[in-house]
Amino acid sequence: MTCCSKMICDGCDYANELRDVECPLCCQPVPTDEELDLNVIKRAEAGDPVAIRQMGSKYSERGDYEAALKNFTRAAKLGDVEAHSHLVALYQ
Repeated sequence: MTCCSKMICDGCDYANELRDVECPLCCQPVPTDEELDLNVIKRAEAGDPVAIRQMGSKYSERGDYEAALKNFTRAAKLGDVEAHSHLVALYQ
């Protein structure tokens, strides 16, 4: 994952972590964790299903399963395949 919420392969992600200079897609400096969280929120508000799933994962890690369910369901309805597997995990 890049700072602009675009998916890239694991090899490219690893190479970029080693460089730690800029996002390979938007060419912006690598954001701090706080900036990255704000970027995900911004993308989720814009309707990006990957960002919405990421928000669901954050809620799930915090134990807020109701909010996680809401976000995973929304992401799945928008076509995010991984959101479906997260929904299954919530129901188990």
